[in-house]
Amino acid sequence: MTSRLLLVSSFFSLALLAWLFSQLHWQSFLSTLQGLEVTLLPVVALCVVSNIAWRALRWNFVSTESLRLYPAFWQAASIGYLGNVLYPARAGEVLRMVALSYFSPIAGGHAMSSAVLDRMQDMMAFGFLLLLVIALHGEIIAGVDLRNSVMVLMFIALLCLGLIVHFAAYFHRRLQGWNSPHLWRQRLSHLLQQAFQGLQATRKNGLFSLTLLMSLMALGFDAFYKWLMLLAFGWDLPYFAGLLTVSFILLGNSLPSAPAYIGVYEAACVLALSFYGISSSDALAYALVIHLTEILVIVTQGSMVMLYKGLSLNSMRQNKQPPRKNTVPTKESRT
Repeated sequence: MTSRLLLVSSFFSLALLAWLFSQLHWQSFLSTLQGLEVTLLPVVALCVVSNIAWRALRWNFVSTESLRLYPAFWQAASIGYLGNVLYPARAGEVLRMVALSYFSPIAGGHAMSSAVLDRMQDMMAFGFLLLLVIALHGEIIAGVDLRNSVMVLMFIALLCLGLIVHFAAYFHRRLQGWNSPHLWRQRLSHLLQQAFQGLQATRKNGLFSLTLLMSLMALGFDAFYKWLMLLAFGWDLPYFAGLLTVSFILLGNSLPSAPAYIGVYEAACVLALSFYGISSSDALAYALVIHLTEILVIVTQGSMVMLYKGLSLNSMRQNKQPPRKNTVPTKESRT
């Protein structure tokens, strides 16, 4: 099943890349690359590193564990990003859960539930980002002013989110009694139970609003360094162009693709920048540079963590657990 998924995803990515390069005007493409302000590349790379560190801190808060365990969360997040670059189907999500239980005394179940809730925070923040983008870019994308409609949708979304958080304990109890002979329903029920259990914990500790704000800030920072790269190419575009680019990339990442989202990432950038009059050749030059910068940072950082810990991705995928050096007690072990 994994091989078949990799084959289909790789074919889809290669088809997108073939289409993009078939539209390419090489003279314009090379001219755009020559105009790149390379002195900004280290700044963009530092932004990528900082954003990973920020997301690891949010994951630490989501788990409600002591900040003394932050190094373990940062190391696990670094390996998770590395896994997403090297493997298809967001396999890095599984690797970061395994890595967290490697690098800390946190139990595997708690690592999984915190990771699920962490991704839920991303999804909620992305929903609000989409509403913001539609409000700001409605006339550019659809030719219609959608600000009033978006305000209504945002109010409904906030109301639904508040109700979900408030009744998290009720939903958790109901799911515990949800028995099904179908394996996929059992897995879905298990994931939802973990998510609602995590919501209860963050609500009880007063951290839900903080972590949601941190998620919004992380997306805003994503948009910042993508906008910074636009400036590096000499394009005088507003910060909202970075927001639109991030939105299209995140939507594209939900599609099947080869490891590192190759092809999908580039197509998303080309489509987003087309709304600002950037040609596909110029946009492809931008996409390749920003994507390669992110990949180099992620691979370097993740590899350094693996080397420092004396681990390999194969051993982690096989769940071969090394001796633990971290002795900081977690809440579960203290109780």
